[in-house]
Formats: sequence, C-alpha cells, structure tokens
Amino acid sequence: MKRHDFSPEPSTFMIDYPYEGSTRTVYIVAEDWEDAQAQLSALQAFGHIEGELVEVGDIASVMVN
Repeated sequence: MKRHDFSPEPSTFMIDYPYEGSTRTVYIVAEDWEDAQAQLSALQAFGHIEGELVEVGDIASVMVN
C-alpha cells in the first residue's frame, strides 16, 4: 500500500465468512473500499497464516524509568 503525506488515514474493514455454523470476522486496514476489495482478492488467492500475534499495545507503557 503506497502512503503519501496527503493521503487520508487508512480505515479498518471487516471481512465476514461462515465457519462451523457461525459467522467469523477478520479485519484488514485499507485506504478505501476499492483497496479493501483488492486486498480481499489477494488474500483469497495467496493468503496463508504467517504467525500468531501474542501481544498488542504501546511499548512505552511497559518501559520503566
């Protein structure tokens, strides 16, 4: 995704899919609806699990003086 100083902030888009009798949701960050659609197409064609996210947060919050 190309970013420029004048580009709007990206948005988070939800992708719903059926799984084992319920609906699951994953999130992608994209510049706009068309970018989200393009990323979904790429995910369908080439996506694979790369790893597991184990923690999310601001690293400054865990730093000690």
